[in-house]
Amino acid sequence: MVNIILIHYLVLYLLGVHLQSIKVSQSPMVKATEGGSVTLECSYTIKSSTNLTIGWYKWYRHLLNGVEVSNRGDFKDRVSTVSQSDFIEKACANIVLQNASVSDTGMYICEVNINENISGHGNGTFLNVEGETVDYGTYWFKQWIVTHYAMFCYNKGYPIPYPPDSPDITPLNFFLWGYVNDIVYQTKVRDITI
Repeated sequence: MVNIILIHYLVLYLLGVHLQSIKVSQSPMVKATEGGSVTLECSYTIKSSTNLTIGWYKWYRHLLNGVEVSNRGDFKDRVSTVSQSDFIEKACANIVLQNASVSDTGMYICEVNINENISGHGNGTFLNVEGETVDYGTYWFKQWIVTHYAMFCYNKGYPIPYPPDSPDITPLNFFLWGYVNDIVYQTKVRDITI
């Protein structure tokens, strides 16, 4: 009888955890002009039976858990956030980036955490600050390389520096040839016959 009660509670607990899910939505792209303000929109919906009492949200630049967009560093005194009550009651996690500069162009990812046990993140918002031409192909290629092959792009936790627009040295010099070398020499060469 005790085993049946324990199994019953275990099933109810697992169903409760399964029903607690979050969906975070972001606009795929936002345009801004240099020197102006831009709102990066983020909202969430929760499928949960629990009351929303506490939560937080963070924005990251380029990668999830990368550079945090807050009133520190490059974004000092330029970020406005929604109030805690709007975050909980309106399911809104927007930020306003003031005095946008061309160097702010890039991918921004919103992460939401509710009651310390329900969390999720959006697919990202690409912010394009007008003032220079952005080569989307190069940007997305670099993002794809970092996302899928970060272990080849980082050395001791720091990106491998290379001249950003050098015609002689490209990301392929730093990634492709090392990757091909790893594949070719994955199995040891036993005999070389000509």
